[in-house]
Amino acid sequence: MTEVRVRDCPVYGAVLSLTLAAHFLLLLVTGALYLSGYDILPADFTQVPLNLEDDVTKLRADAWKFARQDSRVTINPKAVGIQKERTIQYDLLELMYEAEDGNVLTKDNLKSIRDAELEIFNISIYQQRLCQMKKSGFCKQPLSVIRFFDGSYRSIHQNFFDPFFENITGILTLANSINITRAILDFHLDKLAVIDSANDKRAISKYTRSLFYIGYPLKEFRNTEDRVDEQREMIQSLSKDAFAELLEKKFKEGIGNVKMYYFLRALFFNAISQQVIYDLLLAGASFTFIFLFMLFQTQSLWITGWAVFSILTCFFGANLVYRVILDCRYIGIFHVLSVFIILGIGADDVFVFVDAWKASELNSFGDLSSRMSFVYHRAARVMFTTSFTTMVAFITSVFSPLLGVSTFGIFSALLVFVNYCSVIIFLPTVIITYELYWKDYRWHCFGDLKAWQAVSSRREDNVLGELADDRQERRKDNFVEPSHIVSDFLCNKYVDMFIGHRTMRWIILGVFLVFLCTTVGFAMQLAPDEEPIDVWGPGTNWYISPRLRRTAFRPSQEDDVVEVNVIWGLKDQDRSSCHFTDFKCKGKTVFDNSFDLNPTECQEAILVREYLLGQHAFHSSRLLGVEWFVRSAKIPFRLKYRSSPAALNLAFLRNSPIYFSSLAILIRQQVASPIWVSPPLVY
Repeated sequence: MTEVRVRDCPVYGAVLSLTLAAHFLLLLVTGALYLSGYDILPADFTQVPLNLEDDVTKLRADAWKFARQDSRVTINPKAVGIQKERTIQYDLLELMYEAEDGNVLTKDNLKSIRDAELEIFNISIYQQRLCQMKKSGFCKQPLSVIRFFDGSYRSIHQNFFDPFFENITGILTLANSINITRAILDFHLDKLAVIDSANDKRAISKYTRSLFYIGYPLKEFRNTEDRVDEQREMIQSLSKDAFAELLEKKFKEGIGNVKMYYFLRALFFNAISQQVIYDLLLAGASFTFIFLFMLFQTQSLWITGWAVFSILTCFFGANLVYRVILDCRYIGIFHVLSVFIILGIGADDVFVFVDAWKASELNSFGDLSSRMSFVYHRAARVMFTTSFTTMVAFITSVFSPLLGVSTFGIFSALLVFVNYCSVIIFLPTVIITYELYWKDYRWHCFGDLKAWQAVSSRREDNVLGELADDRQERRKDNFVEPSHIVSDFLCNKYVDMFIGHRTMRWIILGVFLVFLCTTVGFAMQLAPDEEPIDVWGPGTNWYISPRLRRTAFRPSQEDDVVEVNVIWGLKDQDRSSCHFTDFKCKGKTVFDNSFDLNPTECQEAILVREYLLGQHAFHSSRLLGVEWFVRSAKIPFRLKYRSSPAALNLAFLRNSPIYFSSLAILIRQQVASPIWVSPPLVY
């Protein structure tokens, strides 16, 4: 036993003060840096940087993407002059409707859709700041099936007017019979829709959809190329204020007998940010649970409070090293996961140290310092092993070329390291001061618990040494021999029937070998998932709406298409000046000074290329135009083709290997090598 006296450890109070001050210093430094304007928490939850920044394909795409923003380039005067406010389409708010009775094209359902769209269209922020403007100065009407009934298409046919929806089948049948309106109608119908007035058939479609147009440049900007990033952020903020609350309400409540879903990129990014905030609130619930569970285990508010405080300050300490010393400039969605990881690891380290301290009560020590030294060596060694292996596991992800993965590994490893340092430096002083000053404090709410009674009895043994022998005898009298069923089975029957049996041990090895081979075989068949990552689960708007957009509706002229740009005069984007964690860095545009379109041979080669590309590789695509930009005496040159994804994939798979190889030889003899850019689709 150890006699507890304050004079045995005169420096523990000072050490506690110093270590506690160090923890508060982490908070003060973080707060001071934040107030000074330093970006101490570079959080961005709207994007997950999983691009290969140094990949040739990515650099080529960036070269064309950011060429317009280079000061040496003079682009089309129409795009750099003063443009009228919101006359150019920026984005589309897509609304999708699902009829609960199986047919959205009924009188009541169309009235509900009309009223809902009118309410959205009349939102003041949308009218005054967001809607795409027509030449007349009014907002462009939404592209909706309602337009067939409200007279918007009467210039095409005078019968397109039925404001009370009395002749739905007749109006839609008429629209389906005219080439111009058929293309528009196809956009609004699902794949299984039926439009046929013959034999008294109804117009039937389970789904329909509408588009609301968002325009730019905004009032504060000269044109679409003016402060692109700032303009995009402003549009996202305005879109959130205009639509987020109302659309979410209509998704949950529906409109009459119709379910409504929506999609807009600005709202998608806003939903991601909100989801991250909700996840952080769950971390608060985890903190509460860990606090209560730790309080139950330690029976000490002093130990529990300071232990949870040390876990919390680990985030600030790790972030200072991560942001200031290592100069990492990205914190994203993955980093939020480390919150839950360190809560479990930090609580586990506290339990290890506290349990080692309680177990040491059974030993005899000369003074409190000897007891702490004994506990410290045992607990610190165990915690180092677990913390080190966890850190190594996270550090291995540092070598990933994906920024989101590598920075998550760095941050998580730092969290584990800082937590370990806090536990082995700060927690011992907390336990010592508890032993000196708070040990005899009684929590009456735990008085009836057996665990508290056991702790109380051990404490009374320390205080009342003369009763120790009597209590030891009572423990022996009350001792109950534990059951040996499991140990007897493992030591006897299990060994005889499996491990030591001549036949069974080989059967077991064979079964595990087959299992291993099967696992490896299936692992070799793994392939990247071509479906987009689901951030939300079933039943949410952001889970349903992308699936409806991809699979529910007929192909139409409003669907996404693939644009392939073939550019001469540019080299791969130069990212040498970009910080290694700055995924938003645009790099520098590098021009190909060897490019010259003036020679006749070069122009003939371009014409041959255009002909071959149109006749072979893109047989179902169309040439959108030829564009060039003036840069001194040089002219970067682009051919732009537009095709449906299916036709484009077919062209590349069947025709491109032979065609592009021969074309590359032809072009390379005349002009600089082209850059092939195929931007990804944004759903």
